[in-house]
Amino acid sequence: MKIKYIFIALILFVLPSAASFAQEKTATALPDISFIGEAGLNSSINAAGDRDASFSFDGFEINAMGYMHPDVRADFVAGAHSHDGSIEFEVEEAYATFSNLPFSTSIKAGRKLMDFGRINHIHSHEWLFLSSPLIYADFIGEHSLIGDGASIDALLPLSFFVNVQAGIWRAAAHEHEEGEEHDHAFSPSGDLYNLRLWSSFETGESSELELGLSGLKGHGLHYLEHTDRIEIAGTDLTWKLWLSAYSRLMLMAEAMYLERQVPSGTFGSWGAYAYLGYKIDKQWEAAVKYDWSETPGPERSKSSAISIIDSYYMTESLKLRAEYSYCPETETHTGLLKVIYGIGPHTHPLQ
Repeated sequence: MKIKYIFIALILFVLPSAASFAQEKTATALPDISFIGEAGLNSSINAAGDRDASFSFDGFEINAMGYMHPDVRADFVAGAHSHDGSIEFEVEEAYATFSNLPFSTSIKAGRKLMDFGRINHIHSHEWLFLSSPLIYADFIGEHSLIGDGASIDALLPLSFFVNVQAGIWRAAAHEHEEGEEHDHAFSPSGDLYNLRLWSSFETGESSELELGLSGLKGHGLHYLEHTDRIEIAGTDLTWKLWLSAYSRLMLMAEAMYLERQVPSGTFGSWGAYAYLGYKIDKQWEAAVKYDWSETPGPERSKSSAISIIDSYYMTESLKLRAEYSYCPETETHTGLLKVIYGIGPHTHPLQ
């Protein structure tokens, strides 16, 4: 019931501004359309000497964006991704953004990547690394957190930049194949409430700092079968220093704490990662990433990884990226090599 009342309130908030649009000229241009694909090589070797190597076509995305009115924008992202040798199609995002609303606010409604944490709202092909940080894999799941709902963004009336975003969503539980082991699988599901606050400011003539706080409250994967309530709190930091027009040093770090209540008790789990990247010139970038995470459940297992990443940007929309990772707990070495390519205006770097 609370979700229904919140949506009614959002509609009543938007209608007065939407009514004023009727007398204005609407946008009639065709939408911007982009295509983005990923493919590469995967290899690994564990402590027992077992080796695995394969070529994978990870999938592609079709992105369409256009304005229905100067202050109303629509975004649509459809994806086809490889999973266990088959291609699965899904609508990843389909939402409208109402901008320039009263009190420096905007509203997004539909299906979208939720604004939780530093990178969940960014499509993985625009990440600065190939493997998902362990806290995202353990606390969010194998896939990014996608919800159906609405959010409101507000620019706070302060002397420095501070943006706050709050949303209410419904997220579907990730499906598992029949007979697949999933007792320890985890992802936020059902009705979810998120809050994100972030600020950005200059720390020098050629440097800037971003600080963020995130919160998420809702249910875990098995909430339909038994009690499975969760709360996640996170903080992130991003510092950038431009050494020249094309040379940049970047430090990005994020930590999360997850509290989960299940029939066997209440458990708390911590996790964090740190990324340090050096963009040498317009085309080359080298980086290292360290991950550490506890699984969100009674098994209380821990995992960590150290990764070395090398990227070559052939053009703005074509890049090659190699990543080597080592997990000391399982003594596993993993190598990834991917080509990420695209055409269209959506293919510009986002970080």
